Order: sequence, then structure tokens, then C-alpha cells
Amino acid sequence: MLAGKVISVHKRSKEKHGNGSQNEAKQVHQQSIEKPNHGPDESRVAAGVADRSAPADFMSAPAVRERLQRLEDSGVINGYRLDLDPKSLGLPIMAIVRVRPMPGQLQRVVELVRETANISECHRVTGEDCFILKMHLDAIESLDRVLDRLLAHAATTTSIVQSSPVPPRSLPLPGHTAQ
Repeated sequence: MLAGKVISVHKRSKEKHGNGSQNEAKQVHQQSIEKPNHGPDESRVAAGVADRSAPADFMSAPAVRERLQRLEDSGVINGYRLDLDPKSLGLPIMAIVRVRPMPGQLQRVVELVRETANISECHRVTGEDCFILKMHLDAIESLDRVLDRLLAHAATTTSIVQSSPVPPRSLPLPGHTAQ
């Protein structure tokens, strides 16, 4: 039932979100930034998991809470996160950027990446490039502003994401990997 290190409990809705929902999401997101490693209330997560259990697999909220606590204590669950829809927050453009720092500029690039709110992921990789970034933007012009900050310290190669046929998902449980 709990298939990854980070559990994302959310409701998917195909309805358009009004400004109220967008503002609420921004407030919750801001609180999660201000208090890193503090995600949704554990009791709400447990209740959400219990509500989504199939009738045959039903677990009460206290039983789910106990199981979550054991998984946290053993290090399987590192924390909780919000799964926000970037488009609903006014960030319809996703870009993947490969970054190759200039000699002696690696630490400065890391600092700039950490300071840039539009960058949602940064991975240090092997090969010609040192980093792969994922960013969400409101407009292409915003991409220029982000890249301009990096270009004094690194070469970049940018790809705009057209679609995501495999959206982010939980890690497979051991013994349940695809053939």
C-alpha cells in the first residue's frame, strides 16, 4: 500500500480551480517552505490513506497511523509532500535544463540554483553536464531571467517539456518491479 519513500496524499480533480484554491495552495506551499520536512499533518495523511483503502484492505485510521509511524521510524518514509498542480498555480511551462559549470564555478551554481524558487529539482549527474534542473515557469520570458543568472557561471542546454506520458509516481516495492 505504501510504495515509496515519500507519500503524496492528494485528491485529483478535473475541475478548474478558482483563485481561492490557488491562494490556499500557495499558503500551504509557503508554510512547507518555511518549515522544511514538515508536511501535512500525520493524522490527516493517515485518514486519507484509510479512506482510500479498498474495502477488502480496509484499515482504520489508528492502524494506518501506527503503520506510518513504524515506516517512519525504520527510515522507509522520509517525509510527506504536497503534490501541487503547477498549471493551477500559474506555472504552465516546465523546462529541463542541463548545466555545465565553468571551472571554479560549481559552488556558485549550486548557490544560484538553491536561491531560485522556480527550480523544483536539481540532480548532480555524471557525464559532460554536472546538473539537471527541473523548473516551472509562468512564461518563456521567465526562462530568460533564470538562465541569465546561470550563464555568467555555466553553460546551459534547455528543453521545454511538451507532455509527461509517465507522471511522477511512487517507487516500486521490492519484489514488485516491472518485468
